[in-house]
Amino acid sequence: MQGIADIVVTAERRAGSVQATPIAISAFGGDKLESQGIVTVEGLSRIAPSLQIYSEQINNEEYIIRGIGKSNEDLTTDSGVAVNINDAYIAQSGEANAALFDIERVEVLRGPQGTLYGKNAVGGVINIITRKPTDHLDGYVLAELGGLGRRQFEAAVSAPVVEDKLSARIAGFSLHTDGAYRNLTTGNRANGVDSQALRGSLLFTPSDDWEVSLTVDYSKVDQDGVLKSAIVDVPGTPLIVRDFFEPPYPTQEENIRSGRSETEGEQGIRQWGGVLRIDRKADAGTISFLSAYRGERSYNVEDVDRTAALQNNFMAQQKTWATSQELRFVSDDAGPLSAGGKLHWSAGLYWFHEQGWRDQQIFLYGCTPGSQPCDPGNPDNPDDGLIGPGSPDHQNSTASFLQRINTDSLAAFGEVKYDITDRLSATAGLRYTSENKKFGLDASSVANVPGGDPFTLFLPNGDFQTARSKTWHSLTPKFVLEFEPARDIHTYASYARGFKSGGFNGQAGTAADTEPFDPEIADNFEVGIKADLFDRRLRLNAAAFYIKFNDLQVTGVNQQGLVITNNAADAQIKGFELEGWAQPLPGLSINGSLSLLDATFTDYAIEAFDPSITDGPPFYILDLNGERMPNIPKYTATLGVQYEYKFADGSKMRLGADATFKGNTVTNELTLRANSYAVVDARVGWTSPNGRWDISGWVRNLTNEVYYTGGGAIPDYNKQTTRVGLVSDPRTAGVTLKVAFGE
Repeated sequence: MQGIADIVVTAERRAGSVQATPIAISAFGGDKLESQGIVTVEGLSRIAPSLQIYSEQINNEEYIIRGIGKSNEDLTTDSGVAVNINDAYIAQSGEANAALFDIERVEVLRGPQGTLYGKNAVGGVINIITRKPTDHLDGYVLAELGGLGRRQFEAAVSAPVVEDKLSARIAGFSLHTDGAYRNLTTGNRANGVDSQALRGSLLFTPSDDWEVSLTVDYSKVDQDGVLKSAIVDVPGTPLIVRDFFEPPYPTQEENIRSGRSETEGEQGIRQWGGVLRIDRKADAGTISFLSAYRGERSYNVEDVDRTAALQNNFMAQQKTWATSQELRFVSDDAGPLSAGGKLHWSAGLYWFHEQGWRDQQIFLYGCTPGSQPCDPGNPDNPDDGLIGPGSPDHQNSTASFLQRINTDSLAAFGEVKYDITDRLSATAGLRYTSENKKFGLDASSVANVPGGDPFTLFLPNGDFQTARSKTWHSLTPKFVLEFEPARDIHTYASYARGFKSGGFNGQAGTAADTEPFDPEIADNFEVGIKADLFDRRLRLNAAAFYIKFNDLQVTGVNQQGLVITNNAADAQIKGFELEGWAQPLPGLSINGSLSLLDATFTDYAIEAFDPSITDGPPFYILDLNGERMPNIPKYTATLGVQYEYKFADGSKMRLGADATFKGNTVTNELTLRANSYAVVDARVGWTSPNGRWDISGWVRNLTNEVYYTGGGAIPDYNKQTTRVGLVSDPRTAGVTLKVAFGE
C-alpha cells in the first residue's frame, strides 16, 4: 500500500516537503479545495488550524492566525496576516478574500514571517499559488448546481504558443447564489452573491537558465444585501443597539435568517492586478525579481439599527492601488556558495507603495430617550443631550470621514541555515523594515434635510481637517534549531519576532484623536515535531507555542460611538496545534486537526457603557487583565474521512465526509460574539477510467446546524443576552460535474 504522499511547498523560498520544513504549515492542493467546495479564501478557515476569517463586510474582513489579526477597517491599519497570490502581497482585506479557482495549492504558515518574505507578517501568511501554463494542451470545465440557486462554472485551458519557449493559460470563474436571508419589511430575498473572475498567464523559457512568467487577473463581486440577524437568548428580548433609536426594536425572528431593516443594503468590489516574475538560475543559486501591481474599488451600504425605520445606516466607498518590487537571491544547495552542501541561505530587498482613499459615512436620525418620539423641531432640554447636558437632544445628519493614505515600506531581509551534522542544523534570520505612512482625514457633517442642523455626536467639536505622517523602523530576528532523530521524524525549536506597523484612526471624532498608534510587537517561541510512522501510513505534525505581545493594537468604541484603535494592551497566547493523516486500509484515508488557544490580556482596561449609571456619564472601567481576547475560539478541530474503491474497469467511486468544530468567541466586553458549532459535509463521487470525467453529489451542513459569526455593534442594553450575527446557510445539496481534457 502506497504511503501518504508529500506536498511540495516553497515556504522557505526553495522547494521542499511540508515534513522537512521547520515551520507550522498546512498545505492544501487544488483538488482538496475543490472537493470541499472552498471557492474563496474565507473558506480556508474551515480546514486550517488556528485560522479564523470573518468576512461579513467587504474591506472589513478579519484574517486571524493564532489570535493575531487586524483591529479595524481603516485604511492605515495593517493586517497581522499577509495574503500573497503568486508571491505578491495583497494589501486590502477585501482584495485578499479572492475567488479560489484553478489553484495549484495554498500554504498557510503560522507564526511571524519576515526573514523570507517581501512583506512582513506578525501572525502568519496565506500563500496562494495558481496553476502555471503547461507545454502541452491541458484544461478542464466544471459546472456545479445546488441549493439556494447556486450556479458555479469554471474553465481553464493551457497550451503551448511557441514550442518549448512560450506557453499560455487562461482560466475563468462564475458564481451565483440567491442568498439565504429575507427582509420582512420589503419582502425581498437578500445576501445573494454574483461573482466573476478571469485570469491569464504566460510562461516564457528562452533557455534552461531563464524563466519569465506574467499573470494578470480581474474580478468582481456584488452582494445584493448585507442583512444580519438579531439573536437573543430569551425569546422576545429586544435588541437595543443604541438608546437614541426609537422603538419598535428588533428581536430574533421565527425564521432566524431574516430581518426587518428599511433596506437590504449592498456591497461589492472590483479588483485587478498583475505579477511579473523573472528567475535567473546560476551555479551559485537563483536570483528572482518580482514586480506586482493591484488596484481595487469597493462599496458597502448597511442598515445598522436593523429596524424598519431609517435611523442609522453605514456607507463606505474605497479606492486603492498598490505596487511592490522585490529582488531576492536563493542559494543552490550544492552550489559553490553552499560550503560543500552545508550552507543554505537567501537574501532580499523589498519596496511596497500604496495610495488610496476611503469615504465612510454614518447616517443618523435619533434623539435622547427623554425626547422620543423624535422631532427635531422641539426645543432641547438643557439638562439632557446626546453628548451630555447642553448639547442637542436630536440628530438628523450624516457624518463623513474621508481618509487618504500614502504608504512606503522598505525592507532588507535574509536567512542563513547551516547543517552542523547530518541530523542537526541551525538557522538565523534578520529583517530590517522602515515604513512611512502619510495620512489625511477630512471629517465633516451635513444635515439630512435642507436647512437642517448638521450637528452630529460623532464630531463633538465640529468639522475638521488634518494631515499627519509617521515613520516606523524595526529589526526583527529569527532563530531555528532543527534535529532529525530518525529518518522520518523532524523536530525544531524556534524564536521569531513579528512586527506590524502603526497607523492612524480614520474615524476620529477630533483632530487630537488622529495621533498615530504605535507598532505591535509579538515574540513567538515554538517547538514542533513532524513524524511519518508505520511505513508512512500515519503522519502526525504538532506544535506548541507561546506568544508575548507588547503594545497590542486593540479597537474599542469611544463615548461618541466611534471605532478607535490604540496600543492599550499587552497580551499572551499559549497554544497547541496537531494535524494528522492516516491510511489504515487500502482506499481509506483519514485526516484531522486540533488547535487549542489560550489568549488572554495581561494589561488592558476599557470604558464600557452601563445605562444604570445615572449620576454621571454612563461608562465604567472594565478591567480585562487576565480575561479572554476577543474573536478567538478556545478550540477548533477538523475531521475528514474518505474511502475510494477502484472497479475492474479502472473507474473509481468515492465516499467522503468532513466535519469542522469551533468554540465560541467573545467581544472585547466579554459578551458572547458567536456560538460554538459543529458542521458536517458529505459527498459521493465517481471518476471515469481515463480520469477525464468526474461527477459528485454533495450535501453541505448535513445536520442543518444554525451557527453564526459576529457582525454588529455591541448593544447598549441586554448585551449579555442579545447580539447581531450573520447566520450560516442552511443545509444545501447539489451536484458537480468536471470534464478534463488534454494530455
